[in-house]
Amino acid sequence: MASKYFIYLAGSDRSRKADFQAEYLRAAREIAAAVPQGGQLIVNLVEETPAGVPFRPVNAHAEAVDPAYDVIVEISPPAEEAEPALAALASCIGDVATTEIYQVEEIVQLDRQAVVVGERSPGMKYIGRLSFHQDLPASAARRSWDIHVPLALRIHVGMDKYVRNWIVDASRGRPAGGIAELNFPTLDDMLTRYFDSDRGKEEIMHDISHFIAHGTRFFTSEFILRR
Repeated sequence: MASKYFIYLAGSDRSRKADFQAEYLRAAREIAAAVPQGGQLIVNLVEETPAGVPFRPVNAHAEAVDPAYDVIVEISPPAEEAEPALAALASCIGDVATTEIYQVEEIVQLDRQAVVVGERSPGMKYIGRLSFHQDLPASAARRSWDIHVPLALRIHVGMDKYVRNWIVDASRGRPAGGIAELNFPTLDDMLTRYFDSDRGKEEIMHDISHFIAHGTRFFTSEFILRR
C-alpha cells in the first residue's frame, strides 16, 4: 500500500532559484527513470505570485506573498520504500537548505486534467498549505473541510483538478493541518474563473473562515514524472 508525501525544498542561494529548480527537475527525472515502478512522482516548481490573483488566503502569512520554497515534491511510494525514496528526493542535489516533509491522506475530488507524463502540465497549479483553528478538534476541522467540498466544486468553475490532502504526520515540517491542490488549465482560467461571481467569492471566504486559521499559497508549474 502506498502513502503520499509532500516535500518542501529551498536552495541555499535564493538568487539561483531558476538554476536550483532546473537542477532539481533534472535529478528527479533521473530518479523517475531509474525506478519506473516507484509510485507517483510530481515535481512542482514554485513561481512568483501572478499579477491579478483574485483572492488572498485567510490571514495569509508573509511567505504566501514571498514563497519560501523553490520546489514542492509529491511522491506516493510503496510503504516499505517510503523512507529511502524521501531521502533520495531530499538530497538528490547538493545545495538544499530547507527540507520539510508531510505525510498525507489524499482525497481526489475532481480530475479532468489533461497531462503528458514528463512534460509541464498545462496552466497553473495552486498549492495551499492550511492551518486549522487551534480550538477546533481534528474531527471537526475535517468535517468542516468535507462540507466545504460541494461549495468549492460549484464556485471554482475554472479548475480542472481539485485534491485535498489531510496531513497525518507533520513532525518533519512546520505545523499544518492540510494541503489543497487546485489545477487550472490556463493562467487566465485561474485569474478570471477562480470564482463564478463576487457572491461566490464571498461564500467561499466566509465558509473557509470557519475552519482555516491561516494559510500559505504557492503558484507552481507542475511536472508529473510518474503516475
